[in-house]
Amino acid sequence: MFKANKTLTVVHRVQLTGGDSYACWQFTGSWYRQNKVTVGSSGLQAAQLVKCRIPVWGMGCVELDRLRLLSSGDKVLRGELAECDGKTFAALGRTHGAATVLDVHINEDVANPHVYIEGAG
Repeated sequence: MFKANKTLTVVHRVQLTGGDSYACWQFTGSWYRQNKVTVGSSGLQAAQLVKCRIPVWGMGCVELDRLRLLSSGDKVLRGELAECDGKTFAALGRTHGAATVLDVHINEDVANPHVYIEGAG
């Protein structure tokens, strides 16, 4: 996959009764940040859309199963992060430039199978 040479960390939050748990997984993929502007009732509103693609060829079932667990509200960032707690998770956008996952697409039946993650950050 073109430019799929960045180290990405996805942080999956598991909500538990006694407190949340966080899992950090590293993958190699592409990272693209795009500025978006829309016209709202209060004028122009700017946002940054993050697009990540993680190739799945040669990926084991465990890694693909982890990516299938991702959902809205999880985080994705460029670089490595070994572990995460609630305070770190809340600050990832400011400290690591992380994006909040909006949607995850698993594209397995295409010429270049990959997982496509859309985020805002």
